[in-house]
Amino acid sequence: MLSHIRWRLPWSLGVALILGLAASDSQAQGPGYPPGYGMGAPGYGAPAGYGQPGYGGQPGYGGQPGYGQPGYGQAAAPTAYYLPDGTMLQVGGEEAPGAAGGVPPGPMPGPMPMAGGEPMAGEYVGAGEEWFGEELHHRWPNGTLIGLLLPYAEGGLCTPRWFDVRVSAVQLARDNASRQVDFTSSGIAPIDGSPNVVLSSDSLTFDDEFGARVVVQRQLGAGGNIEFNWLGGFNFASNASVTDPNQGLFSVLSDYGRSPPLGFNETDFASFHNIAYSSAFNSYELMYRRRWQGRNCRLQGSYVAGVRYVQLTEDFDHSTRRPGVPNVAPSFFFMDYSVGTNNSLTGLQIGGDAWLSVIPGLSLGGEAKAGVYGNHSHQNTEIRATSIPNGFSETLKSDDVAFIGELNAMAIYRINYHWTFRAGYDVLFMDGLALAIENFNSGQPFVTNPVLAPSRVPSYNDNGQLLLHGWNVGLEYIW
Repeated sequence: MLSHIRWRLPWSLGVALILGLAASDSQAQGPGYPPGYGMGAPGYGAPAGYGQPGYGGQPGYGGQPGYGQPGYGQAAAPTAYYLPDGTMLQVGGEEAPGAAGGVPPGPMPGPMPMAGGEPMAGEYVGAGEEWFGEELHHRWPNGTLIGLLLPYAEGGLCTPRWFDVRVSAVQLARDNASRQVDFTSSGIAPIDGSPNVVLSSDSLTFDDEFGARVVVQRQLGAGGNIEFNWLGGFNFASNASVTDPNQGLFSVLSDYGRSPPLGFNETDFASFHNIAYSSAFNSYELMYRRRWQGRNCRLQGSYVAGVRYVQLTEDFDHSTRRPGVPNVAPSFFFMDYSVGTNNSLTGLQIGGDAWLSVIPGLSLGGEAKAGVYGNHSHQNTEIRATSIPNGFSETLKSDDVAFIGELNAMAIYRINYHWTFRAGYDVLFMDGLALAIENFNSGQPFVTNPVLAPSRVPSYNDNGQLLLHGWNVGLEYIW
């Protein structure tokens, strides 16, 4: 038995054929295909009696209507199958007016293969393959429970990965504040031993934060589009504190009570130490995306290249309190130490995605993007304390190289022609950042004996790392 190749056209072309539309400047959009996606090509001539030369449609998914010129005439077109060499086999029926040799009635065949074996507009199904979407909907029509759960399958496996607007809710987690930074010990540290640290950056725990992603695409020629992508609205915040009614807390600023001996009035023999951290993140991307499709339509994807701007703003506060001597001023000793950093990263990134069509309307995919960035960052430190009531500040700036990499795992489920449900998991890694907590300077800021407490030297750290990851759910819309 000869293996056969089975062609299917979108229903809109079938309606056009039955009505006998023949205007060469008419355009039709097949279900699930945006105009201009450009897989078809005009010009596959047919022998006399089969209508105007050319099975091809206008470039784009959804070919040109109008097979009603002499050849197929006004009668229904034949059911036909094609051998691998392009030979058409007709299957019974009446002769259509104007058809050479007789054309049996039946649905019009799909478009013929392009040169080189690539399919034209519509779906090309190889010999022995099944159009799984049709099989499922045939076995479980929409009136059944399983049929109601099946995705919208018009367009079949060859439906291009396409949308115009996408809006997603994103939940991201930040597992670590930074590399470990210690602040407080319980008791004075041994001269030749390690302090008993009770408050550090590891004491901070961030809740998962909700933000959003909005993607808007605009088609630029066949198979390509310009894309704007915003991810942001996140504000991670955490605080931690430790108390000791016996005033046994000592600060890293005095090397935990060792330098100067017994520490400072503002920070040591304290009853309360606190740290608080907040971080806001926003990302903006402008990219060109070029789409590709595998020969059997199950696998498709895209390449992407463009520019990205990321802003990361952070604030860190460290406060200490020590009760004073009763009836003697001051009533308490204090220190408020604040660090603020801002990172502005701008650079080029490249990447791509790939999608596997499980059944028509249901696909699984993944995307990866990475780039090298220039980070223009700065940090500002302000300190107020009992001994420095007017406070002082330090400001430092840096221009350095940073890296951003992003991975996404995704699944999409088509609800109807216009709407698609989407869910996935995102991982975002950034390196070369000025993190506020890592720019805490343990150099002694207080007015004291320079022999016992050397003068403070400003410092800057822009080698921080940030890892964000979490779920996203949303909707995509196509005009």
